[in-house]
Amino acid sequence: MLRFLIDGTRIAQLAADNALGRTTAYDNLWEGLDVLAAIASSLAEAIDAARAAGDGHIGLDGTLVPTTHARVEGPTKGVNLFWIGKHLLVLVDLGYEKFRAFPAVVMGHKTPKGGILTEDQKEWNRLIGAKRALAEKANADVKTRFRCLQKVSLNPWRIGTIARAGLAFHRIERPRRLILTQRT
Repeated sequence: MLRFLIDGTRIAQLAADNALGRTTAYDNLWEGLDVLAAIASSLAEAIDAARAAGDGHIGLDGTLVPTTHARVEGPTKGVNLFWIGKHLLVLVDLGYEKFRAFPAVVMGHKTPKGGILTEDQKEWNRLIGAKRALAEKANADVKTRFRCLQKVSLNPWRIGTIARAGLAFHRIERPRRLILTQRT
């Protein structure tokens, strides 16, 4: 399982290296991923931990995860369920859109169609961008650290499980250290 997460090793190779059938290799991989994913923090737990650590803000960032082409008949006959338009072979999680209505969520300004942003709006966007940079770096680190997320060839419905397993392993490998007093 760790070779899959970290190196992106294919199932066929894992099965051959361990003298297993492919089905057994898949079963073992998903069992391990499910166990790790189950111990990953939920969003609510991560927010509580950040508050307890005294963090002033939390950065949320989504990412595109490329997949090999999986053809599944959608609700419209002849239309692939995974067709994503210009982002073909990519599944997009648009879950953060629902947070727009929350007063605690701060987002940058979009340039109006045919218009321009004011200097204040541009400055706001620069400030937000600087704050979000850490969340974007964390996302890039996860995709770099866990090569399996660079191109998922397994069930695309389970990308969340793979990502949660990677995050859980990362937390085990590098636990967050709370600094209670500043050292001089």
